[in-house]
Formats: sequence, structure tokens, C-alpha cells
Amino acid sequence: MADSNSRSLKMRHRLRKRPRNHFRQLLVEGLEDRRLMARQVSGTLTANDNWSGTIHVTGDVNVPNGIQLDIAPGTVVKFDTGKYLSLNAGSTFIAVGSDASPIVLTSTQDDTVGEDLTPGVDGVPLRGHWESIYVGTSAATLSHLNIRYAGNAVNPGNTYQPYRVASLQISANTTPVLQNVSVKDGDWTGIDVRGNATLDTVSVDRVSSVAFLQGL
Repeated sequence: MADSNSRSLKMRHRLRKRPRNHFRQLLVEGLEDRRLMARQVSGTLTANDNWSGTIHVTGDVNVPNGIQLDIAPGTVVKFDTGKYLSLNAGSTFIAVGSDASPIVLTSTQDDTVGEDLTPGVDGVPLRGHWESIYVGTSAATLSHLNIRYAGNAVNPGNTYQPYRVASLQISANTTPVLQNVSVKDGDWTGIDVRGNATLDTVSVDRVSSVAFLQGL
């Protein structure tokens, strides 16, 4: 009788453990799926594209003549070290967020928004983690967009002057529209405006050099 009761207790003990292990397995699988949700992009776009959710920029991205890139409200674009987004002449760029769902361009080390791309550790974003967004087209609208931790073509902390760049650069002879755009924690100039851009409610905070630079 004692043996029977002992076996019964062991069976109940095993049965209690299984759901916990099963729950732990589901939790781990869920976290792995969450990390896989970020879409990786790099290179020159060959067709019109739409970005949403979390975008992981693993290599420089170029939008050539005739190609349109749209970024949906609430999208978070995270750049690897030294990477940039270049909107070339003749391309179209529509990045229109909202008060409730701004678009954020930031470092892969920034865990405060979007998917966590530094699993297992806390990301430590620094000024200059990624390079810049280059606006070389007039067909560009940036609205309710935040740019963080840009400004270095190599890596944060590299003080060689040619590598330190503006977080947002607007080419000459272009007329893009910027509305409710913020630049923060840049490694050099906040915004370098060389074209005839329209700026409405644009702010620059905590950059290493001047907030705005206007060239010819």
C-alpha cells in the first residue's frame, strides 16, 4: 500500500512539472519568433518598397532614380554601425508618421523602440552609431519622424573629421518637405541643408556640433 501511495505521489509530481516546462518552452519560442520579426534590408532597391514594423538595416541602402520607398507610421528603422540611407536624385521618399505613431530612425543598440536587436544584453546606443540619411531628391516628404544616434560613417567615438557627418543631409537643388522632424544625439551637425527645403517644426537636440548648417 505504501509503495502504491509513493508511486501515486511521484506521478502527480511529474504531471505538475510538465505544464511548467511546456509553458517555458512556449515562452522561449515566442521570444525567438519576436526577434525574427525584424526585416533585414541592404543594398540598392530594385523595385518600389514599403517598410513597416521594425526594419534592420544591415548594409547601406540606396534608393535610385525611379524607385519609391514608403515608410508606414510607427515604423522603427534600426541601423548597424556606419550604415546609411541614401535617397538619390529621381527617387521618391514618403515617410509620414503621426503624433501617435512617429517614424523612428535609430541605432540597433536602441532597445527603447521597435524589436529588440540585442537579445540577452541591454543595448547601449551612442552618438554616431550609424551614419546618416541623405536626401538627394525633391520628391521627399518627412513628417513626424525622429532621427537618433546618427552622425558617424565608421563608428561612435571616431573623431577623424571626414567620418563625422550631419545626421540628416539635404542635397543642393532639392526641395524636400520636413514637418515635425526631430534629430537627437548626433555625432556632428544635426541637419545640413544645402537645398531649398521646407522646414516646419524641426528640432535638433544634443548634437556634438552646430544644430543647423546651411550651405550652397
